[in-house]
Amino acid sequence: MPVTSVIPGHLLIGATTAVTISGTNFLPGAIPDLGDVQTSNVVMVDENTITLDVTLPSDTPAGAQDVHDLYHPAT
Repeated sequence: MPVTSVIPGHLLIGATTAVTISGTNFLPGAIPDLGDVQTSNVVMVDENTITLDVTLPSDTPAGAQDVHDLYHPAT
């Protein structure tokens, strides 16, 4: 279930941005883990695409952040 891209590659601190995560073999119900970042409107478009809104709090440190993992429901 590797993530191959996150678009856009940069987010604004203190703002909410629509994000698309692409990869392969995402399972139904997959939830992206972006650490302490607030997410909403998570939609699994298909097994290769998840869309969501990401809000970076105004106190978020500048610099690169990773998609830590994709959690999948127990099957």
